[in-house]
Amino acid sequence: MNEENEKASGLGIKPMIVVAIVVIVSIAGIFAYNEFLKPEPALVTATISIDYGNGTVISEEIGSDNNTALGILWTYVGTENVVAEAGFISSINGVAIVDDVPGLEGTEARYWMFYVNGTMPMESAATIEIFDGDLVEFKFEVSPW
Repeated sequence: MNEENEKASGLGIKPMIVVAIVVIVSIAGIFAYNEFLKPEPALVTATISIDYGNGTVISEEIGSDNNTALGILWTYVGTENVVAEAGFISSINGVAIVDDVPGLEGTEARYWMFYVNGTMPMESAATIEIFDGDLVEFKFEVSPW
């Protein structure tokens, strides 16, 4: 009678149990990888320098597990003190870009530029990877373009 019921209902219960076991093992494997086997982000040690363009420059060697130029900046001043869109920085610690300010004709526009080991990358700070010993500089200055 059992065989007749299995045939009448299509697939039996055994394949459903096998599928359930496969799903449970897969979920357990993903959980185990994320919790126990996934490598920790590498800590990078770099020097960060912030030049506010008014004579104030702060600099410090720091460690960060976010090894991008933007990540180093976030580690140093906090994410809440950086305004960035698509990795391009428009404000650090409340000092925001100056661009076409009404009533200040003749004032040169100033932007947050960044340099890694003295070179200005042509990519956003969110994509530039930082390595141990690098110097990451953020400067509030007139654009070179």
